[in-house]
Amino acid sequence: MEALAEVGGPGTREAVRKGARDPAMSVRLHALAALVRMRDPEATSILMGLLKDPSGGIRVNAVAGLARLGSKRAIAALRKCLTDPKDYVRRQANAALENLEGSFQGRPQ
Repeated sequence: MEALAEVGGPGTREAVRKGARDPAMSVRLHALAALVRMRDPEATSILMGLLKDPSGGIRVNAVAGLARLGSKRAIAALRKCLTDPKDYVRRQANAALENLEGSFQGRPQ
């Protein structure tokens, strides 16, 4: 997935987006990294969906990806992660929210 994102070309975005829904956790993981790297216009929405993934590893990486994308739209979804069953997801969400919310303070709405 990540190599595909580097190469680019027709159909790349759709292939990577499809990878984010793959049954294999490793494919989803690399697809979400590729979406962030590509700055795919749908990345924020897709990563917010991955916050509900059964894998804690996917959820924590989706949180990190959303923080990296810096989208204000992700703040409400990230707040829900503060009650995630995995402590490492909660910690990552807390750090992401501190950074995101701090970066939007003082900006016009």
